[in-house]
Amino acid sequence: MYFSNKMKEFNNESIRLINLLENILNVNVKDCVVDKSNNIVYFIVETDRKIDGSLVNLIRKLTSKNVFIIKYSNDLNSFLKNLIPATQFFMLVENNNKKVLKIKVNKYEKGKVIGRDKRNLILFQKILKRNFGIDEIQII
Repeated sequence: MYFSNKMKEFNNESIRLINLLENILNVNVKDCVVDKSNNIVYFIVETDRKIDGSLVNLIRKLTSKNVFIIKYSNDLNSFLKNLIPATQFFMLVENNNKKVLKIKVNKYEKGKVIGRDKRNLILFQKILKRNFGIDEIQII
């Protein structure tokens, strides 16, 4: 288990979005990351059931944001597969009290995983830092 015990902080907008999602989907939201520059909200949810796509579309309409829902797992391997489906394998290395996650993806998926201007990589790093205490991600 690699999960982080650090308490997450949410601003008013995140709290409002979490309440909306929990009330509509009836799920427990573990984390919420808002990417204001790209008008995207990422919800990390604890659920075993499939989430109804029409309800996700309703949330998109109500928030006027692109919404992505990622299923949470205490197991880093399972969570990583949900967050970055292109993951082939990974290795967690600790250097000078810094956790570095090295992720291997197919060379054809590498650009998509990293994203324009490293947008996706920065976002994944933020989510993994908040939920598992990982300081850095390297795509190999």
